Amino acid sequence: MTDNIQDTALLLYAILFAAPEPLSIRDLKNRLNMPEKLFDEGLLRLREIIEKHSPLDIQEVNGKIMFMTRPEYGEIIRAVTGLKKTRLSEPALHVLTYIAYNQPVFKSAVDELRGADSESTLGTLRNYGLIEPIGAAKTAGAPIAYKTTEKFLQVFQLKSLKDLPLVEL
Repeated sequence: MTDNIQDTALLLYAILFAAPEPLSIRDLKNRLNMPEKLFDEGLLRLREIIEKHSPLDIQEVNGKIMFMTRPEYGEIIRAVTGLKKTRLSEPALHVLTYIAYNQPVFKSAVDELRGADSESTLGTLRNYGLIEPIGAAKTAGAPIAYKTTEKFLQVFQLKSLKDLPLVEL
């Protein structure tokens, strides 16, 4: 298809631009059927092009890549498109942080942490797509366990959970 770095970068640009969802880097490499070194160098060149000449950024999450607009354009994009900036409440952020660092987490553990019923907070985090249920325990009451989602990684600009900041207790 292509045999030089610049052409590979432009090809990847077109593919990422057209993709409605994040694309698996491994699948993309396989489908393009090009040497891995050429793909990697083309992706690096695309990152350089984007950094210098575009309001976009390439975000990598769990081995998948996608375009994102740079944060500095957020306010004008929201003003023109009518999109709203969403802010989580402090309790919701606290619960999300707890789940991110301790997943999978049962609702009962979140209730105990907060000292209150967390159904509403968990519902909010589910509605925003930041957490998801991963199944129920095979114990009395079948409590549901939760984990963070790929959207969580995207929103917080993390490649994987390994990129969560270390915290000292």
